[in-house]
Amino acid sequence: TPEIKKILEKAFVLHRVQEDKIIFSKAMNLIYINIFNLNNNQKVEPKEDEDIFSYFKRLSNIIIKNKAPYYIGTRMGRPEKSERKSMKGVHSLFPLSDKVGNSRSFLKAIELGKIKIDVCRKKCPKCKTITIFHNCPKCGTHTEFQKICSNCKKLFPLNEQHCPECGNLLDFSNEAIFNIKEHIKSRLKALNLPLPKNLKGIFGLTNKLKVPEPVDKGILRAKNGVLVYKTAEIRYDATDIPLTHFKPKEIGISISKLKELGYTHDYLGNTITNNNQIIELKVQDVILSNDCAEYFIKVAKFLDDELELFYKMNRFYNVKKKEDLIGHLVVGLAPHTSAGVIGRIIGFSPARSIYAHPYWHAAKRRNCDGDEDGIMLLLDPLLNFSRYYLPSKIGGRMDATLVIGTLLDPNEIDVEAHNLDTLFKYPLEFYEATERFAEPSEIEEIMKLVKSRLGTEEQYENIGFNIPTDDINIGPTVSAYKVYESMDDKIGAQLHLARVISAVDERNVAEKILTTHFNPDILGNLRKFAVQEFRCVKCNEKYRRPPLYNG
Repeated sequence: TPEIKKILEKAFVLHRVQEDKIIFSKAMNLIYINIFNLNNNQKVEPKEDEDIFSYFKRLSNIIIKNKAPYYIGTRMGRPEKSERKSMKGVHSLFPLSDKVGNSRSFLKAIELGKIKIDVCRKKCPKCKTITIFHNCPKCGTHTEFQKICSNCKKLFPLNEQHCPECGNLLDFSNEAIFNIKEHIKSRLKALNLPLPKNLKGIFGLTNKLKVPEPVDKGILRAKNGVLVYKTAEIRYDATDIPLTHFKPKEIGISISKLKELGYTHDYLGNTITNNNQIIELKVQDVILSNDCAEYFIKVAKFLDDELELFYKMNRFYNVKKKEDLIGHLVVGLAPHTSAGVIGRIIGFSPARSIYAHPYWHAAKRRNCDGDEDGIMLLLDPLLNFSRYYLPSKIGGRMDATLVIGTLLDPNEIDVEAHNLDTLFKYPLEFYEATERFAEPSEIEEIMKLVKSRLGTEEQYENIGFNIPTDDINIGPTVSAYKVYESMDDKIGAQLHLARVISAVDERNVAEKILTTHFNPDILGNLRKFAVQEFRCVKCNEKYRRPPLYNG
């Protein structure tokens, strides 16, 4: 009957239906006969208010445990949620004013010839030339910041607060007419490059002193097809995934290269000889996604061009394929922090995520619950980051590499990583403790947590695993959420799963879609529509309502 079949399905009893009969395999029959004591002809009836496990205890000589006393609902992180982090379409942190239109194109600015921009003033201490750049255009000396009196238009040292002549409060910047056409022409000549077609800047500067980035760097970024973030760095964002062990075949690295990086033995102490051996990951080694690696090839070429053409130094990376990135250093940074941590590239994965040791993620102040962090080649922040570029608004110093940690000390990372167990096999006492819902503190000693190793030689290694994995890349690398194009298809697929999965309440899923997504989105869109502004496509002037007169 359908009722019996439903019971068998809920109990995970393997069977098949043939005509109007339920068929079990011969091998499984013996198991069921012994588990449920079916040779006993005496019928055992369940008692009133008796739970199923007490009933099984009377029915069978085998103790049957509750495998899932509690169910916990979770939201799964999307495996492909990774992207190239940047300001939209921006190559250079150089202001072009709103006169260039919404395109922010340098080509449009060059057509204008001269533009009016709000920018800092700097004075050459040697020849007294006034400029907006870090180096004097005449003698090459490093320039010094000046304050400006908006009343009498004179410049004064940065430590002055008021104009000595008129008493007016001094500003860090003011508007200036800048010959962008001649400047771009001179920089292209110095770099010996043509003007990139889609070179884009920004409308205006948001940092306190209104310091622009050298245009040369934007030209080189556009040449290599990379975009800049607000910190003048090039970043890639991806979901954090903790990893303690790997196989060489999983990360696309040869045995010889692995040995060059310091890996000589697998986790059992055997010499590494083949691609299938399990090896413990060093705490500051990271595995990039293939997509991130392809982007970093472009970033490396940009940095080499910058060294050679802008700084007049030797090229450093000389990368032609992703394998050339192995061994190079990176910086990992969480968006809400200002301290990055050094990592080393040792391989690649089709998963669009950042595989790294739990310590490394914890050093970024992350606990790997779906967090998405940034990663960049080390030379990028060293060459291009400046505190002067950071926005002056609240939170402007967040998500910036103000500090970079070079050596990872387990004593200094988030304590959540200290609660990792180091066992290869859990003891019986652990499972018995779960049955009585014991406090975690009761079994800390038998679980051999990382915290018990701090300050010892074992704090960095011999962290065990208890569930072997054939291949860390065997799971889906792209979720169905991204495969389906329309929202109708996505919701339809979600409700279909709710219908076929017995543990899921279809009605509850539909209600949550409405209350947590659909309704808030509709309200947000209506609110945005009600307070929208209208922009003139010619002069970029914004209005609360469309003007009645088109002047």
